[in-house]
Parts: sequence; structure tokens; C-alpha cells
Amino acid sequence: MDEQFWRGMKFDGMDGRAITKAARDAINKAGAEMSIISAYDHLPVLHRARIRIDRTHLARETRLQASQAIANWARAETEDATRRLAVKSLGTSAEESRRVVDELRITRLVDSARAGGNAKTTAADLAERANRAYETDNLDEADVLSRAALELGGGRLAQEVAKLVDFDRISADPARARARRDLEDVQVVVVAAQRDLNAAMSAALQDSAKLAAVLGDTGGVAAARVEASAAGRKAKMAAWAVSQASGEKYVQPAGVVDGLPLNLDPRGSPQPDGAHLPEPKE
Repeated sequence: MDEQFWRGMKFDGMDGRAITKAARDAINKAGAEMSIISAYDHLPVLHRARIRIDRTHLARETRLQASQAIANWARAETEDATRRLAVKSLGTSAEESRRVVDELRITRLVDSARAGGNAKTTAADLAERANRAYETDNLDEADVLSRAALELGGGRLAQEVAKLVDFDRISADPARARARRDLEDVQVVVVAAQRDLNAAMSAALQDSAKLAAVLGDTGGVAAARVEASAAGRKAKMAAWAVSQASGEKYVQPAGVVDGLPLNLDPRGSPQPDGAHLPEPKE
């Protein structure tokens, strides 16, 4: 990766996965340079201190810019997929006629229940009938009954049946099914990006703390370790979210270290019990 890209971090034309990889590589590079410089004791202290400040700043800016770029990408992808998901395939003349009949039937069911003053009881009954219809694969009947129940204030059962019907119908439509998969994928990419970027940031900050320790900068050590801990927590939370979404076992992100202190003062001394520094602003 060339220096100009690294400092400018242009993500034009990249998708979320590509942005994550490019930014993660840049943050890792910043950390690796600080790790290497910590062993170069023949270099002037001020020179190594400037490198630490510069590389730490670059890592922070990279994470920030990448997060913003991913958010913009996700917003555009979500809008596009949502639009495609809402487009229902044109049915045959018979199917369209059936839709009209269903709408009229829903109206009659709702109007009758309201006129009789038993909307709540009717809603519950319709929801039960809708559930039975769904269990026998009668999606049209389940759709009509659950929607009528919802119009009458139906509860959780009516909502669940309506969602199941909608899910099955989307699955049967290739274009809408693809749009739904795209929406789900965007969510996974966003969370995975937060995991990877924060894990890389935590590792880079640990390298920053190591270099600060070599330079005798106790305040720098404390501040970097506190920030590394905060980034590590975010990475772990995102990793847990990814595991929940994928159904896979939770794996601690690479580069995150357990037990980093949370109560260090930037000057290098522990704060009183229960006192914590605010997380650095991004």
C-alpha cells in the first residue's frame, strides 16, 4: 500500500469488505512500524517519539474514515435492496383477481367485527384460524386472516403468522429473495468491519504503548493501553454479534488482549477504585 493512499484513505468504488481489508491492513502497518521502531534504540528519542505520535494518529484516522465509508456504503446498499424487496412480481390475471378478492374479504371481516362490537374477540379467533391455515400450507388463507386480525388489533400470533407468510412469499420470488439476502449481508459486513477495525486498532495501540514504554513515556503508555482496552471491548462485542448472526461459535478477535487496565490515569498512575477515563473520541 503506497503512502499517499494510506494517508488519504480513499475508498471510492470499494464495497464494505474491501474497505475493511484496506483499512485493517493500514492500521496493522502502523502498528508494525511502531513495533519495529521500539527495537531501534540507535535512533534519536525525539525522532521515535514523533513516529509514535504520527502512526498512532494515522491508525485512529484510518479507523474513523473507514467506519464512515462503510456507513455510507451500507446506507446505499440498504436503500437499493429495500427498494428491490418492495417490488412484487406481476402475477397472472387470475392471481391479480385473487388479490382483489382477498382485499375485499379482509375489508368485510374487519367491518363486520367492528360493527358487532367484538373486534378483540374476532381478532384472536382470526389469528388462530390464520395459524392453522399456515400450518396446512394455505398461504393465501393465512395471509387474509392474519391481516384482518392485525387490522383489528391482533396480537403476537397474528404478527408472527403475517411475517411467516411474507417470508415464504419472498423466498418464492428469486428477485426479492436476493434482495433480502443482500440486506442481511450488509448487516453482517457492518458488524464484521467493526470487529476487524477495532481489533486492529487495539493491537496497534498496544504497539504504541510498547514504543512509549521504551521511550520512558509513562503517560503515553497508560493512555494507549486504556484506548487499546476500549477498542478491544468494541471488537469483542462486534465479534459476539457476528457469532449470533452466523450461528457460529464466538471467537475472540485476533490482536485483542484480555486484562488491559481500565483505570489508568494518562500520567501513568492508577485512579481511585471505580474511577475511569472517558473513552477517546473518534
